[in-house]
Amino acid sequence: MNFPSLDYHKRFFDRAEAELASNSLAALEIDVKLLLALEGPARIRLLSSLRREAAIAKEFDVPLVVSSGASEERFMRMPKDMASLTYLFGLNEASALKTVSANVIAIVERNREKLSERFVAPGISIVKEGTDP
Repeated sequence: MNFPSLDYHKRFFDRAEAELASNSLAALEIDVKLLLALEGPARIRLLSSLRREAAIAKEFDVPLVVSSGASEERFMRMPKDMASLTYLFGLNEASALKTVSANVIAIVERNREKLSERFVAPGISIVKEGTDP
């Protein structure tokens, strides 16, 4: 889930969204482009929203994913640089590194599994196909 709005009133990741996300294997994506582009009071409001959202996500075990959101080269960042920005909204070092590594890998692996011919539904896959007698 991604809430890219600059208007903090339109960012609606709350406890209800977090509960739904935790039950559906969804992750909350945080786009660092806005942190880099905004200045002054707008950046402060965004950081406040991100702190609140990260705390709610942690409470409900919703994984966080940090992305560059880059549409221009100047917004590209190395993974560890993006992870270091998560300290601004209260993540510790281990959680910060997961936002650019383990959490992302888990999503990619889950999506690859869904693309497999063996996939039927989450937790259900075809192991062996038999023939009718």
